[in-house]
Amino acid sequence: MNRPIPIVAAGVLLFALGTGAGHFLTDSGGGGGRHPSHAGEAPGEEAQLYTCGMHPNVIQEGPGICPICNMDLTPLRKSVPAGAGAVVIDPAVVQNIGVRTAEARRGALAKTIRATGEIVEDETRVGVVNLKISGWIEKVTVDETGQSVVRGDPLLEIDSPELVTTQEEYRIAWNGVRRLGEDAPAEVRAAARRTLESTKRRLLYWGITEEQIAELERTGEVRRSMTLRSPFTGVVTMKSALPGQKVAPGTDLYHIADLSRVWVEASVFDGDLPFVRLGQEATMTLSYLPGEELTGRVAFLSPVVREKTRDVAIRLEFPNEEGLLKPGMYADVRIRSVLDTDALLVPAESVIRTGKRNVLFIARGDGKFSPTEVLLGPRGEGGVVEVIAGIEEGDRVVTSAQFLLDSESSFQEALRKMQE
Repeated sequence: MNRPIPIVAAGVLLFALGTGAGHFLTDSGGGGGRHPSHAGEAPGEEAQLYTCGMHPNVIQEGPGICPICNMDLTPLRKSVPAGAGAVVIDPAVVQNIGVRTAEARRGALAKTIRATGEIVEDETRVGVVNLKISGWIEKVTVDETGQSVVRGDPLLEIDSPELVTTQEEYRIAWNGVRRLGEDAPAEVRAAARRTLESTKRRLLYWGITEEQIAELERTGEVRRSMTLRSPFTGVVTMKSALPGQKVAPGTDLYHIADLSRVWVEASVFDGDLPFVRLGQEATMTLSYLPGEELTGRVAFLSPVVREKTRDVAIRLEFPNEEGLLKPGMYADVRIRSVLDTDALLVPAESVIRTGKRNVLFIARGDGKFSPTEVLLGPRGEGGVVEVIAGIEEGDRVVTSAQFLLDSESSFQEALRKMQE
């Protein structure tokens, strides 16, 4: 008569597999007592357990028939020669549960990061035009945003009483220096030159150019208005100057951006940071320019991870000599990186992540599988992940049904302890 596994042992098995009442412990005979051996076995000999190839949760002592599918039960292996936690499964069971394996191999750990970016002005190439003198705007030459200007182009004319007074002071000082002869005392000549230089510095500080001062010296004509010229080359992105407007020192009148180089602002997930570095090449495509791929570089990586989105802001630089890239455009950005040309790689699906550790099941042959804790590196393209430590090249890792193997490992460990 076949003897049942004791009730207490059955509870241990149920707990190990975490399946509640899902285990079917069959019994072809009665009796609940604890027996040291199967009938007909020598005293002290370990009882042979049988299981179903289709339903490995069915276990009993001695041969019999599966109560689920009516198949003949097969002997369950008694030992785990691969070590603690290892699993030994009948080859038929391995085939039935769909265990697949893949070889740990060395190769390039590469990844192409894709992101959506927005084209913006290069902040280092944006200038502000303002006044250092008060007055009234008489005429606006550059009168609309989007207009291109070159350094030295006239922007507007301003009428300033202060400017008139200072020009008159400079004209008097200039004429005074010219009239002084060599026989004039040196102290007088030096004082006249200091006055002239001081007045000239004031005019230059207000934005009067050397050419305008030279014209004042040549003609002696004091101009009532001053022409404000652009100190930058670029495109006007902001204009607040209006004819007749009274302005004070520090009033921002124009913003001028040099768009010969632009920025693209994007973001990448923090897990992709190992594949992004400063100076790295990046490519960009735009729906506005079908068929064209532009090349730039990574210019900035934010030192802060955004808490809610778990991503990091990055900035890329792209040349724009032809002016095709305009602030406000959206672009598709790609950054391809090869982190290691000789990394040990396994399929990412083969890893069991418990939250505390990462485990791979290694196929040892003859239905033998052993769990191995590994240290993982970044995940690359093609569904692979780098293994830094824990396995060797050529090991065959389980890529499917490894969770069943994990449950079976726990089950067999509980069974071993029960038998002991």
